[in-house]
Amino acid sequence: METTATVLLVDDDPGIVDTAAAFVGRASDALTTTTATGPEAALNRFEDEDIDCIVSDYDMPKMDGLALFEAVSERDGGTPFILFTGKGSEEVAGEAISLGVTDYLQKETGTEQYEVLANRIENAIEASRAEQRLERYERMVETVDDALYTVDSEGRFTSVNDAFVTLTGYDRDALIGSDVSVLKEAATVERFETAVSDMLGGDHDETYIEFDLPTAEGERIPCEDHMTLRTDDGEYAGVAGTIRDLTERRRRERALERYETAIETAPVGVVVLDAGGTITWCNERADSFFGYTAGDLAGEPFRSLVMEETVPEDAIDEYVDVLRSLLSADNDRTAGEFETTITPPGEERRTLRIRVSLLPYDEAFEGAVVVCEDITERKQRERDLERERERFATLFENIPDPSVLAALDGEEPTVASVNEGFEDTFGYEADTAVGEPLNDLIVPPEEREEARSLDQAAIDGERLTREVTRRTDAGERREFLFSNATIDDDDDGDADVAFGVYTDITAQKRRERVLADLHERTREMMATADPDAVAEIAVETAGSVLGLPMCGLWLVDDDADRLVPAADAGRDDAMIEEMPTYEPGNSLSWECFAAGETRIYDDLRGADAYDPETPLRSEMILPLGEYGVMNIGSTTLDEFDDTDVAFAQLLATNVEAALERAEREQERAARKRLLEQQNERLEEFASVVSHDLRNPLTVANGRLALLEEDCESPHIQSIDDALARMDDLIEECLTFARQGQVVIDPAQVNLDDSVERAWATVETGDAELALGDLGTVEADEERLRTLFENLFRNAIEHGDAATVRVGSLDAHPGFYVADDGSGIPDEEREAVFDRGYSTNENGTGLGLAIVETLADAHGWDIVIADEGSGTRFEVAFEPAAPLAAPQLGG
Repeated sequence: METTATVLLVDDDPGIVDTAAAFVGRASDALTTTTATGPEAALNRFEDEDIDCIVSDYDMPKMDGLALFEAVSERDGGTPFILFTGKGSEEVAGEAISLGVTDYLQKETGTEQYEVLANRIENAIEASRAEQRLERYERMVETVDDALYTVDSEGRFTSVNDAFVTLTGYDRDALIGSDVSVLKEAATVERFETAVSDMLGGDHDETYIEFDLPTAEGERIPCEDHMTLRTDDGEYAGVAGTIRDLTERRRRERALERYETAIETAPVGVVVLDAGGTITWCNERADSFFGYTAGDLAGEPFRSLVMEETVPEDAIDEYVDVLRSLLSADNDRTAGEFETTITPPGEERRTLRIRVSLLPYDEAFEGAVVVCEDITERKQRERDLERERERFATLFENIPDPSVLAALDGEEPTVASVNEGFEDTFGYEADTAVGEPLNDLIVPPEEREEARSLDQAAIDGERLTREVTRRTDAGERREFLFSNATIDDDDDGDADVAFGVYTDITAQKRRERVLADLHERTREMMATADPDAVAEIAVETAGSVLGLPMCGLWLVDDDADRLVPAADAGRDDAMIEEMPTYEPGNSLSWECFAAGETRIYDDLRGADAYDPETPLRSEMILPLGEYGVMNIGSTTLDEFDDTDVAFAQLLATNVEAALERAEREQERAARKRLLEQQNERLEEFASVVSHDLRNPLTVANGRLALLEEDCESPHIQSIDDALARMDDLIEECLTFARQGQVVIDPAQVNLDDSVERAWATVETGDAELALGDLGTVEADEERLRTLFENLFRNAIEHGDAATVRVGSLDAHPGFYVADDGSGIPDEEREAVFDRGYSTNENGTGLGLAIVETLADAHGWDIVIADEGSGTRFEVAFEPAAPLAAPQLGG
């Protein structure tokens, strides 16, 4: 044994226990003995002292040796326990072995037995200590973070710890006894075998190898294997290894590479100074800043740049001040900065922003990292921007429209500045408005949602032009055309400041509404044919649409040469009892009517008014052409501005047009009534002709039939022919009378359809129709078709035409009907429309006369145009002839 051990000897006989103690101590120098007479004393001593082994008798009062063993095991199951008894019983020995007693030795006579006992004690203690060392080793192996393993000489795993199992993902049982190739590729195994051979043949017994370890999940982990040779009596027994996951180290290495790359390529200069201010390292950018190479700067004091007049003296002072601040116990900052200017050799002066950070240190200051950023261009931009801001501020203040500069860094835009136009329009002083939410100042409650939408669009950088309604400090609602521009100060994609301009369009919007309402009222006036109704609408419009105070309208009395009241609105009966009648020479209204010009009187007291005592002070008199005047009055001096006058004149113009149309409609209605009466007389004439002529003709035909039965005479046929011709003449005459009725209520008729229907009702034989695109016309559809039928019959029956063409006129609205027949002689052209003209001896001579009558009934002109061959009739729609009264007789 390498160290001394304490043995507790237990026996209920003091003589035996003391003897045993003496002989055991004499038999082994490595053993120190202590005794106890009885189990209870033994347990007390075991708890109070460090006992490495217990030797106990078996047969003792109250508690035998095995019961003592169980009591000791409960307190510390790892202490060796030897049963030394004089009771040699196989039963006792078997029970002792089954309970786990370390050893069993029977007492004998003589002293040799104590040497055996001492030897047994040493072996038991040595085995116990080895077991404890093994347990400590196993606990140590299992608790370390690195993956540990052992491999035998055949390359098979003999042990792995928990960290190894966790790293690889394989079960321990699957690894133990498996070849290392389960975790290492063939090339890796070859590298390991070569490394082992090198260690066996060299003077070293350990090595490091980096490789990629494939896990059970298929992942590849970069690792480092620290291998150590294992030998047994000088023979190679395998290796023991420690595998470390290099993932984090590789990550740090890559991060370090990135940092190094970033530092070398960054647009800033980096200089490392030691505690004494000497340059220990700098990147290439720093070299270019100061005009030197890294080799020239490394090892030089930074102050040398001051001596070279590259860096100003005060830059050193600024650097020292920053260091003192950072090293102060009251300061928890790790970096500070300042600005300075440098003048590199042969170059222009530049401005640098210097950022100073302390190097990590434990107790004493070790130096600093100085980062130099060239801000020359930025400073120039800042100066330019400041000048732009000054110009913008001047422009901002001088814009005539209300303008506001608002910050967009909160839920709502906050007023940063307003111009004089804003103050004048909205009624807020700049000191009152600045710092307040813009929407709270000028947005009506019902417009808040729309305002929030505009705010978000501005934050998103959108340029806006919108019509908005806003309110003044006095509560007045006004309409504006809002335009904005936004600025993103921090380049984060969101606007930080918005500039808004409010162009007041209240008057413009009012004009638009007034014009729209005026247009609608004008339509109402145009829709009536009653001048009094037009007057009523006009005066009501002056008040409700134009907002004018009092309005009256006078119309001309043609019979009495005077202006009589037609309508009024807004008149106060207490002030003006009734509207007067104006006659020549008695009023301003008649003068304006006679002159045909609008006149404005700002103060009626100074004018020759109809009533010198009139309560009216201001008045507009607007002539309505030949129809009358419209007067607008007010009890206030100088009441009417240019807008009032313009709207009133527009209303007067529309009223005049409505009165003119009403007059035309009345005349048209009267003419229509006259024409209807004339048409009724034509219809009455046709009925008389039909009744008074056809009855005698019917009697004559009947008598002729009776005469033909009574006798034969060559005169009978001549009489029959004459009666038949009389019947045709009566029919043509009736047609002529009825077709000559003026068309009073025409409808839109498609000319192409009318032509095709007329062609289908005429016996055309082999003749062909050539039809162009004619469009539509207002006409009586049946009579228009009759016109085409008569023209087609004339071309085919009298002109022997093979082709009839129908098309539109080029010079003016209308159509033509042309044929390629025999034509009409020049000397007969003026007579073709006369009643009775015919080239057929059996014809009635009314066909073309009816055509002319049908054209006249529509207000159209029909002529025979020159044609190379055949005949061409042209029907012109314009200029439209007035509705003509039909004429009867020759």
